[in-house]
Amino acid sequence: MIRLMQLKFKEMTIKPIKTKKDYQNALERLELIFDSKKGSVAGDELEILGILIEKYEDEHFLILLKLLNSEWNKWVILKRI
Repeated sequence: MIRLMQLKFKEMTIKPIKTKKDYQNALERLELIFDSKKGSVAGDELEILGILIEKYEDEHFLILLKLLNSEWNKWVILKRI
């Protein structure tokens, strides 16, 4: 089973998304394979890439949203005073 998985994923180049450049490359690749058939090599790559992109966005963009929300709350509080 493991050997079969190794063969199946041999065509993909999957790596963690660590930088903005990695993120942009992942989005470009996602766009290229977006309509891939589920269960195909490209479909599996699409699924894995989606998970990696979501993880990167959660780690990087969620922090920004929290900061913006915090600043917004400060502004609303100060406006009421």
